Amino acid sequence: MIIGVLGNNPFGSYLEQAVAGETLDGRKLVIRYCNDIKEALGCQMLFINTPGRTKEVLAALSGKSILTVGDGEEFAKNGGMIQFYLANNKTRIKINLAAAKAANITISSKLLRLAEIVE
Repeated sequence: MIIGVLGNNPFGSYLEQAVAGETLDGRKLVIRYCNDIKEALGCQMLFINTPGRTKEVLAALSGKSILTVGDGEEFAKNGGMIQFYLANNKTRIKINLAAAKAANITISSKLLRLAEIVE
């Protein structure tokens, strides 16, 4: 399972440390740092941090079976699937169900209960 980071890496080495030795359904978790959209196409989950280009990137990935995650303002409204944001000093999430459905990705009902749904 490949977790990609496209654009600026805000995590430092934390992602590698977090997934070291971890598996999901018997598949090893791997971190890939992507320089362009073509490299990102091999990922199953992609954190997008491309200020000024996010709409373009999301449009290029639209309909692909890649879970798109970001924290930019309007990320979910622009077609991203999961957006992290701060509210009252707590991390919250917004989910764009239409974008997930278009990519044939099902979001857990447990996660949906915690999220604000974006149209």
